[in-house]
Formats: sequence, structure tokens, C-alpha cells
Amino acid sequence: MSVKLFTNTGYNGKPLELGIGNYDNNFLKDKGFLSDKGKSKLSSYIISGKVKLFLYTSGNFNGSYAVKTNSHTTMPYGFKDNVRSLKVVSTENFTNTTEPNNNLMLLLLIIGLFFILRR
Repeated sequence: MSVKLFTNTGYNGKPLELGIGNYDNNFLKDKGFLSDKGKSKLSSYIISGKVKLFLYTSGNFNGSYAVKTNSHTTMPYGFKDNVRSLKVVSTENFTNTTEPNNNLMLLLLIIGLFFILRR
């Protein structure tokens, strides 16, 4: 499970393979994927295995973001020259914390019915 980054489109240029983890602007700069002026050099990427790639337009995982699950020969709209931090997250046993908890929803429904029927 990994993501391989490239400095050129079409999976060309300088490669950098990343495992599961969080990679901030300092890391990308040290590896040559972010210029001294803050311009991203990330141009394409290959996603291998069950991972999601989170791309952020600001350092330290802030700003607009995109979530990618497939390899791309170019960057998505709005992210060309703008990726300043990223995360590689395993999708094995992945749970989306933004989805409602079904058990909680059921409990609230039961409580609501209890009060309606009690009248």
C-alpha cells in the first residue's frame, strides 16, 4: 500500500514513494516536491493498494482538499502547482467519521417514539 509521486505529468520525472502517513510542506520541500517559493512540483501520482490520497492546498493539512483513490497522469483541477501537504490513508477497516452512527439514530428514534406513545 503506497503512493508514488512524480514531478512531471504521465508518471515521469523525479519519483518519490510514500507509505501510509502524513506529509507536510517541510517534508515535500526537503524531497524536492515544493519549491522555495511554495510552488508544488507534484504533477502525477500512482496509487497502489487500498489507500486514499488526501491532497491539501495549504501546509499542515489545511486549505482546500481533494481525496483520490485512483492514479492520475495529471493533477486534478485547482491542485496543479498547489499541493502543499498530503496524507496517505489506508482504506482497510476505514470508517468515515462524517457519516451518522446508525445505532445512535435508532436510539433517538426509539426515545422519540416512547414520548409520542406516552401521551
